[in-house]
Formats: sequence, C-alpha cells, structure tokens
Amino acid sequence: MKRLIVFILILAFAASLAGCGAKKSLTEKVEDAAAEKAAEAIAEKALEKSAGGDADVDIDGENAAIKGEDGSVLTVGESEWPKSELAKSVPEFKSGKITGAYDSENYIMVTLEEVEKADADAYLEKIKEDFDQEATENTADDYFSYGAKNEDGLNLLLLYSDSTLTLTITKES
Repeated sequence: MKRLIVFILILAFAASLAGCGAKKSLTEKVEDAAAEKAAEAIAEKALEKSAGGDADVDIDGENAAIKGEDGSVLTVGESEWPKSELAKSVPEFKSGKITGAYDSENYIMVTLEEVEKADADAYLEKIKEDFDQEATENTADDYFSYGAKNEDGLNLLLLYSDSTLTLTITKES
C-alpha cells in the first residue's frame, strides 16, 4: 500500500512539472515536452528505487505501469481490462471507464469510474452466480459492497460508491 501511495504522489509530481499552457511558441512546446520527459524519467527512477530496485517502471503521459519481478503489473491510467487467468474468472465489466488496474498471478484490482448504478447492480447479479460462498453484502441508496468466494477458492470483493466500481480478486493461500 505504501508503494501505491508513493507511486501516486510521484505521478502527481510528474504531472505538475509538465504543466500546461494555451498559447505557446514552438520553442516553449519543445521545452515543455522535454520537461515532461525529464519528469517522467525522474518519477520512474524514484519509483524503481522505492520498490527496492525490483520493479520496472514505465510512465507514458497519463499512463504509468510498474512491473514487478514476479510478473505483476500495477497500472494507473490504464484503460484495458486485465488479461491474466485470474481476471478471466469474472466477466469483463463493459460500462464505465477503467482508471486503474493491478494484475498479477494471485491478485487483481480494477477501478472504473463513470459507472451507472444500474450497470453496477446488473454486474453484481452476474458475479453472484459464481461467487456465492460465504457471501456478505451491504447496500445503501448509492452504495454496495459484496464479498464472497467461489468453488475454486477465489475471493472477490466488489465495491460501488459515487459512480466508482472497484473489483478485487485474490487466490486463497
């Protein structure tokens, strides 16, 4: 969790260094692009160091990815559903906008924004078909949380609040 917080802070720092402007000369635009690349490189090195040198960091504009030695990938700004076998254990959610994803052999997390409550409710009903063991559910007007296991020993947590849907799946140890 510490690494994620550090990553987000460094990413915000890199974005602030890049800046923006409406009417800029070609020279200013080139300088801004160079500053953005430099900020990305600084952020990448800082993140790699914070991970103990065991990660490969790639920041490209609004997207950033940290790849661990174990093959896990944390992406922020990602717009694609994870592709691991674990991610295939649930149907892909087709609505909303993916704003972050973490994909590894033992854990996935996907965060989507701009999700309509009716779409989230329909997805929850699909999820309940396969994840129905030891289920717990809490609901309110514009919020729900659902946690359960499936017969393969996978743990799922699905949270919806304020147009944001977060899905996590972990393998039991």
